[in-house]
Amino acid sequence: EWVRGRPIRDLDPTEQIAMAKMGVECSVAQLLLTGVLHADPHEGNLLFGDDGKLYFLDFGLLSRMEQRHMEGMASGILHLLSGDWGKLLGDFGKMEVITPPYLKWDWDNNKGWLPMTQDDFNEAFVGTMQSAGKDMQDRSSFGELFVELASLGTNYRFTCPPYYILVMRSFVTLEGVASRADPDFNIYSAAIPYAVRRALTPRTSDGRHVLRETLLNDRNELRLAELQDMALSARQAPPSTSASAAEDDTSSRVMATLQQVLFSTDGNALRRILWDANSLALMKFVTSWNCLTLISKAISNWSSIGSTQAAAPDKGGASFCMLKKIVAILVLRHLKGATKSGLSGWKALTKLAIFVFVSLSKVLFSALIQAVSNSVEIALRHIKLATQNTKGMPRSSFRIDKEPSLRAIANLTA
Repeated sequence: EWVRGRPIRDLDPTEQIAMAKMGVECSVAQLLLTGVLHADPHEGNLLFGDDGKLYFLDFGLLSRMEQRHMEGMASGILHLLSGDWGKLLGDFGKMEVITPPYLKWDWDNNKGWLPMTQDDFNEAFVGTMQSAGKDMQDRSSFGELFVELASLGTNYRFTCPPYYILVMRSFVTLEGVASRADPDFNIYSAAIPYAVRRALTPRTSDGRHVLRETLLNDRNELRLAELQDMALSARQAPPSTSASAAEDDTSSRVMATLQQVLFSTDGNALRRILWDANSLALMKFVTSWNCLTLISKAISNWSSIGSTQAAAPDKGGASFCMLKKIVAILVLRHLKGATKSGLSGWKALTKLAIFVFVSLSKVLFSALIQAVSNSVEIALRHIKLATQNTKGMPRSSFRIDKEPSLRAIANLTA
């Protein structure tokens, strides 16, 4: 396919930053969502099209990942940024980057590689990562992780599979392009939304098991703090000077992220977890003040989606119908479970019903006010039009021209 565009060196600074961000986001999406990665994204293989799109050239060097590798990378990004080095080591195992046998070089007696236990290697790995002294705010590039792994490799032996070397090469190259366009560019900020979405939509049995253990405890109670943290990580928001504005933005980001995954075709694992969750514990959380705020926002959001689809049913109407079905199935499942939980369950249901009724009343009242306002505006426009059309015309013509406007006013009034 022939495309017209310019290389990054011929772009102005604003276009360079836009091109670099598109390149990183596109590569992260390839890595975590498609499993096929362009492994040589240097400046000569990137073109900023005249249509404002980014074009990759020369697909002679590609890297292909298996599903377990992609899931390991997604969870690895999250554990790296949260500083959970033990789980990060497990992610490297899924990626087949660090696998047994574990060996250590004998520098004292120069006897070569000597076997060591997994616990000793885990301790050495955690110590290396902690000694780097970087937290989430300090990390900005995959190159830093490559250096840390290289320092570990001087004393301990582990195998880097070919696909991983190509992945590191691709992102280190792309980071160089992005850093020249924007020295403050943080690649993890671009990767987090894709990593969280991939972690919430596993496609392997191991991935589904890990997600279930992460979000449900032994009593099938939802670990809502973990779910909220993952949702918030997926949608990085600019800092706000207002505490209330920050809280509102947090609620909105939680709902938006969970809606995207829960109602997508890849959200089967998350839907199953919500189905199996303990109904009473879920109801108690749902009736807490923080969650009631989320429910209010969800009702407003879904009502606006519904009105949009009603006005334009050919644009996503099917997806909105699916959304309603999923919500109805989950709600009925947990309403039934709560009724079997005795008095505490009925108390939670009563509190939830009152709040939902009040929230729906607010939505309907706002919609009614808007409808009346629109009707009055249209009626006044028709009256003005009818008056203009009758000036200087016979009475018979006035009656003919007046009738459509009067019929419209009557319909609006009804």
